[in-house]
Amino acid sequence: MRGLPKGSRSFTLGAWLSAVEVTLAAVPSDRWNENRHITYAVNVETGQVRQLAIHRPQSVGHDVIPGAPAAAW
Repeated sequence: MRGLPKGSRSFTLGAWLSAVEVTLAAVPSDRWNENRHITYAVNVETGQVRQLAIHRPQSVGHDVIPGAPAAAW
């Protein structure tokens, strides 16, 4: 994928936005205690990403991102 910040870790894929874009939740850092998650749109044809939203959960291991399946760390 092109356009993710260096050190980002992919978290989960979510809902399709269109015929060529799917949502991706990522943690924008390799720090274990990062509590900010960013939702991106990923173009599956080009690999280019664009930022959609920043989410700040109440704790590191608890986050709900629209369009993403529930997951536990």
